[in-house]
Amino acid sequence: MGIFDDVVVNAKSAAEAVGRKAGQLVDVSKLRIGAAEVNAEITKRYETLGQYVYENCRELTAADPEAVGKMAEIDELKAQATAIAKELNGVSRPTVENYIQYLESANLIYQSWPVDMAGKRVLKARPKIYIADAAIRNAVLMDDSLLTDPVEMGKIVETAVYKHVAAFYYQQAASVGYYRGGRKNKEIDIVVEYPNTGNILIEVKYREGAPIPDDDAIAELCGEASAAIVVTKTASDFGVHHTKSGKDMLRIPAFAFLYLLGHAEKHGYRGIE
Repeated sequence: MGIFDDVVVNAKSAAEAVGRKAGQLVDVSKLRIGAAEVNAEITKRYETLGQYVYENCRELTAADPEAVGKMAEIDELKAQATAIAKELNGVSRPTVENYIQYLESANLIYQSWPVDMAGKRVLKARPKIYIADAAIRNAVLMDDSLLTDPVEMGKIVETAVYKHVAAFYYQQAASVGYYRGGRKNKEIDIVVEYPNTGNILIEVKYREGAPIPDDDAIAELCGEASAAIVVTKTASDFGVHHTKSGKDMLRIPAFAFLYLLGHAEKHGYRGIE
């Protein structure tokens, strides 16, 4: 057999090997597509089953606190969607729910859910909704007075703080939400919940003086937290805030807090040793 014949044989063998490999890849791709379709159908069936249980099996699941809690969360979401629909002059609740889901999927909004604190289970779960970018909110409202309105500026700064905190803890074993409760049903704007460790409490007080009364939720619960932070407005409003419980809180201006959080996210953070 000549050199040319050897080349032909080798080329044929290589082509056959490539063909077998391509066939294997096609088979694997088909299997993956099939698996994805089956998983999608399983998810669909789960949703159908969950909706059936929610609508028809409340009495049967009344003794299960987990099921009761999940149903209460759905009830609150439906109530919230109904309230929004009324403000939108007759837009149906399912339409509002779909829009909220679409906006969250497009990363245009965030939903902050209440967290469990002080050993109390959150049964009435009503999420807070944040616009992902405060500039979008301003562009939609077209209101030039926003920057001079302390209430509206407080909302904008709280949105920025929540977004940065949620991004910072996104890849860590922590959840970011808020707390509302206590005797006066007061709120802590942002709570970073760590499993088996103390929570981090953050209150945004973007106003002159930024007072924190002793009966504020963050002042009452900071003794049970690993850290408590009050985000303030002015550059001179920083330092240690002493509380009635004896647990100190840290006061830090918003611009400094956001800068340091971004720096820690980029370069890493070891914590206090």
